[in-house]
Amino acid sequence: MEISQELIERVCNGDEQAYSELFQLTWDSAVRTCWLILRNQHDAEEAAQESFLKLYIQRQRIRDVRAFHGWFYRILANTALDRVRKRKRVLDIDSVQLTDRYDPMQLEFQVVV
Repeated sequence: MEISQELIERVCNGDEQAYSELFQLTWDSAVRTCWLILRNQHDAEEAAQESFLKLYIQRQRIRDVRAFHGWFYRILANTALDRVRKRKRVLDIDSVQLTDRYDPMQLEFQVVV
């Protein structure tokens, strides 16, 4: 669905109803954008939600409503990429295998991913 410039102007001017409408119109697309980066539905939904919060907080910064889509896309992408950077590699103890079980002085760990 196409988002009107009038709706974006209302959002930028603090109209709560317009923000709610924008959220409903763009939620699926926002989650899809984040999913393309994160490849995890739960993480994508959280990143999209965080992006909408950032949009709400920074909504008055947008000067040209025609630039809204690119501006919001950058928020989505940067939020998702921040999550990628913050991901910690978790080592599953079941994936650790000893390569030499008999010589305790020569134990090596091999991680199978």
